Amino acid sequence: MRVYRNYLIAGVLLLSAPSVWSQNYQAIHGSSYAGSLGPANNPASIVYVPYNWDVTLFAVQSKEATNAIKIKNYSLLFGKVKNAEIQFLNGNKKRFAYSDQNIRLLNARIAITPKSTVAFGVNIRGYEFLQSGKYAWNDSMTNVRDFADANVSNTPLTANAMGATWAEVYGTYAQTIKDDGNNILNAGITFKAVRGLAGAYAHAQGIEYLPNASNNGIGYLLDGGSLQYGYSSNLDDVNNNSNVRNNIKNFMRRTFSSVSFDAGIEYIVRSGTDNDYDYGTKIGISLMDIGRVHFRYGDKSRFATAGKSNVTDSLLQNKFGNINSFNDFNDSLASIANTISVPGGDFFISQPARFILNVDRHLSDNFFLNGELTIPVLPAAAHRAPRFSR
Repeated sequence: MRVYRNYLIAGVLLLSAPSVWSQNYQAIHGSSYAGSLGPANNPASIVYVPYNWDVTLFAVQSKEATNAIKIKNYSLLFGKVKNAEIQFLNGNKKRFAYSDQNIRLLNARIAITPKSTVAFGVNIRGYEFLQSGKYAWNDSMTNVRDFADANVSNTPLTANAMGATWAEVYGTYAQTIKDDGNNILNAGITFKAVRGLAGAYAHAQGIEYLPNASNNGIGYLLDGGSLQYGYSSNLDDVNNNSNVRNNIKNFMRRTFSSVSFDAGIEYIVRSGTDNDYDYGTKIGISLMDIGRVHFRYGDKSRFATAGKSNVTDSLLQNKFGNINSFNDFNDSLASIANTISVPGGDFFISQPARFILNVDRHLSDNFFLNGELTIPVLPAAAHRAPRFSR
């Protein structure tokens, strides 16, 4: 039980959703042989390719980064994955974690002319981003009071989280804008039809607490804050007693469409050899994932505010120390909240919009040096859809 409570406290305070970096196939960035995988980093990259067409039947990638946990005894070799241990890192700091996944299915690229090319395909993508404000944590904490004792100076506490998974069908067009024999300028654009598969977010803001004066300053009283969390309604439609076919049908029934786009340019300095595809330097600039994913609130989503009297750390420990289901959590939250409501209608989760600068330098023979700078353009966020009711 102690381990469970440690993870419960740390997990709640780990959350967030500001800017994110998204999917990329780093090893092929800048390469003329990226082919049909090129639009994942820059739509303009599909023109300057030394073959007329290519098809990628399947590609997959997952990336993770965090300063909150450490994984020990992990190895893909010798069957040691099962021996891995997750350890929360001690310290007083802001914490973050992000993960992204990218599955590319039947991606194709076709050169229409030597100076114009199209690409298209189907992708399944997802990302999760979590971040907290500054808080102290150590593995000796066993209850809410221990956590509160260590974080009096860190209030108000904040934490946010967001994640989305979607399917997209995309089409890319790129062409050569300028070619003077020594330098080439290509430009490209991608339009994507997006279908939201699953999404969720949580925001905990302004969490404050005070010493419990009625108990001689021993323990704490919750003094303020708010908690919002929402998830996509199609998750409510999965039934453990139903078969796989019916569950898939029900799951997809309440999914919604949206659109997004990418745009990019690529500047190429030829190397002066007889091979038209030899280059000295290639510079790519792209703006990726400008769009949002559309969802509808699930039944167990909640908006709650603190402020109810006599909510002590002991009461919080009793209410949330033995949660076995989402309904249990909502019932416990309702019992200690000053106000609580069920959001309705639609919400949107921003895709991880970003600006990418990629420079690829040919060193010699088959050796290249590639460098990339990725800058988030807009913070990822969840937005409620405006509604008019009569």
